[in-house]
Amino acid sequence: MDWLIDAFEPTFMQRALIGSLIAVVATSLVGTWVVLRGLAFLGDALAHGVIPGIALAVLWSFNPLIGAFVAAIVMSGLVSMVSNRSTVREDTAIGLLFVGMLSLGIVIVSRAGSFS
Repeated sequence: MDWLIDAFEPTFMQRALIGSLIAVVATSLVGTWVVLRGLAFLGDALAHGVIPGIALAVLWSFNPLIGAFVAAIVMSGLVSMVSNRSTVREDTAIGLLFVGMLSLGIVIVSRAGSFS
């Protein structure tokens, strides 16, 4: 059993353990809230939905993080608008916009000759 305790003798391992415990508490609370709201797919959708923003930012020669941020805001706003103004549930709106934004990003990348 000493081998388990010996691994945490260096201070960087103790800090890593403390950091991971803080992350566990934070992500478990947020994760529970996300699943109960039916938004478990939102993280994946946002990750793929920022592709058009990144592609346009690279194409227009400015910071890709700004393009990703703007695309994420647009994606979130569209999910909210579609789910509020129609009978479609939030997870369905997320799925529709996920595919739409990903497709738009692929079209932008394929049409721009500078990405090859």
